[in-house]
Amino acid sequence: QADGEGARADAPTQRARRRQERENRQTGGTRDTPGEEVEFEAPPPPPTEEELREEDAGGRPEGFVSLGEESEDSDHSSVGTRHEAAQPVPWEILVKEQRELRTLLIEQQARFSSELRELIREVCRGQSAGGEHEARAKRSRSSDQSQVSGRKEIRLAPRSSCETQPSTGFRAWPRDVARVTLSPCESKAELMAHIDHQEAILTAYGMGDYSSRDGTFKPHGDLEVLVLSKLSESLKEVGLASEVRSWIREQRHPTWSSLKEMLKWRHCRRHHLQEYLQNAIAEFHCINSGQTEEFLAQVRRAYNLLLSVHPNDISERKGLVRQAVGALPNMVKRDVIKKLQEEAREQGDSRDWEEVESLSQLESAIREAALADETAYQTRKERKTDPSTSSKHQGRSKDHVRAVNTNHEAL
Repeated sequence: QADGEGARADAPTQRARRRQERENRQTGGTRDTPGEEVEFEAPPPPPTEEELREEDAGGRPEGFVSLGEESEDSDHSSVGTRHEAAQPVPWEILVKEQRELRTLLIEQQARFSSELRELIREVCRGQSAGGEHEARAKRSRSSDQSQVSGRKEIRLAPRSSCETQPSTGFRAWPRDVARVTLSPCESKAELMAHIDHQEAILTAYGMGDYSSRDGTFKPHGDLEVLVLSKLSESLKEVGLASEVRSWIREQRHPTWSSLKEMLKWRHCRRHHLQEYLQNAIAEFHCINSGQTEEFLAQVRRAYNLLLSVHPNDISERKGLVRQAVGALPNMVKRDVIKKLQEEAREQGDSRDWEEVESLSQLESAIREAALADETAYQTRKERKTDPSTSSKHQGRSKDHVRAVNTNHEAL
């Protein structure tokens, strides 16, 4: 048995010796003698249980590091790194970074809002251009029809607002209503015209739209009460603001159309408009040519009321023209009548001079006559202040402008 164990112990040595002999024969070596043989050490015996137990108890050699563990130096370096990473950053740096991020966010928001506004403007321009094209086509068709029907037929009814106001294509928010300021109403006689004008403004602001079915204005549902309150604020000068606010409070579901009907019934029925028209005609007053524009404003208000009360009555329109011309100074009145008569003769018909085709024709005649009278007055004034001018040229009959008119009358 001892010989067997020794043979097993020498087995690695014998295998190594035989491998060395083969290598020597392949390389042509001459180490065949026993004296030149190489001796190999036997492999170390495996550790015992006591040695393993001592190693687990901490008996490792100095500097020994097993796989998956770190040395003390690496632990110290990692701890220092962790301390450096855990060191707090100064608050000034944090505030600076926060301000930079906030500035960048504000710039991006401003850029986005500007791009959005540009897109909205482009959409509105495209829609308004389409609406204007349709309105121009309708106006051209109506003008052609009026020319065919005859020159004496005058379009007295104003164009409906649904034809002239295209849809905006966008909606306003409730907070936008508070920023809108509606123009005030100047008189009860212009109440319906004032409401029509406010409808056009509110449509442009995106707070309502015209119905495609009947052309009536209707605010958006969530903005209707706010818009009604805004309209009441515009009626302070005519004393109707408190009345409208009381009506809004009394109604369970106040609407724009019902408020408009209420104001029309209480203040703009036919007998109301007739009273307003008589008061407007009674206010006709023009002392000299310097008050021409104020006088024409009075005439325009009365003319608009006349179209509301008597839309197709030519005799009433002729009476208004006669009363307006009669309120002018004598010389201006004479020149206006003469000009209207000349225009009637140029047209080749036998109509009266009061039968003007439009209010603009009467306004242009009054302006030209007032300008001629003002020029004549300034000429007389300069001649009076000039000592070199003879006294016989200071009379009215020797005035150059009036002399021309006298010659025409003689002819």
